[in-house]
Amino acid sequence: MSLLNEIKKEAETVKLQQAKRHLTDQERADALRQALGPKMRAQYTYLKELFENLKVVDPDIRRDYEVKLHGRLDGLRQGEYRVTAPDTRVLDCFSLHFTCQSEGAIRKPVRGTAACEKHREYLWSHNLRFTSKILADGTGVFTLDRFVPVTVEFRANLERGGVELTVKNLDLLGTNRVFLTLEQLTDELMEELGKCVLRKENRFNELCGNTLSREMREQLRRRLTSDDVARERAEESAGAAKGGKRKGLFRFVRKSAG
Repeated sequence: MSLLNEIKKEAETVKLQQAKRHLTDQERADALRQALGPKMRAQYTYLKELFENLKVVDPDIRRDYEVKLHGRLDGLRQGEYRVTAPDTRVLDCFSLHFTCQSEGAIRKPVRGTAACEKHREYLWSHNLRFTSKILADGTGVFTLDRFVPVTVEFRANLERGGVELTVKNLDLLGTNRVFLTLEQLTDELMEELGKCVLRKENRFNELCGNTLSREMREQLRRRLTSDDVARERAEESAGAAKGGKRKGLFRFVRKSAG
């Protein structure tokens, strides 16, 4: 056998192996698409119907958010529910959207060009509405609207055989991403997500194995600390008031008895 024929035969063998591998990969992708497609559609259908009914009912749901430098945006009313999809025939991707907002704005000064730029990027990264103005002394004045947009995106990932879930500003200000396997895409998961949207007790994070980002954990820690301090102060005030009343009554009784 000549050298050329030997190389040609080896090349044909390699091509045949590549063709088989490609066919196997395509078959695997088709199988995943067939398994994932119905689950994506079931999620979309459930959440689409939920959000359409929420637009009609319009429940009075309030949310609070901690914003760096600006403090807490409290009592924001939830609304403007919608579900979008690039192509409802395929449903490789769809998103839930709603807003939390109220009247008014918060103004805060930020000193230094670098600090202003960093704060501007921070607000942009969370899709917050704001205006900024640089004063003659270089101080930036940021006016932040009491408005927070919330997004939950489901995106099919055929290579990994599941769904990339991206949650933005749902419970806390920030973005969190997790991967959901086919086994995790259950009716219970959709039910718990619905409860989470309605701010009812839920197991959504537990079911999707959600882990908070460092920024979101820090926000949650600050919120819990703030709530604990407020509760302790309220208890101390109530105890002091109660003790004062008792002391006054004791003095009155002693004086009368004398």
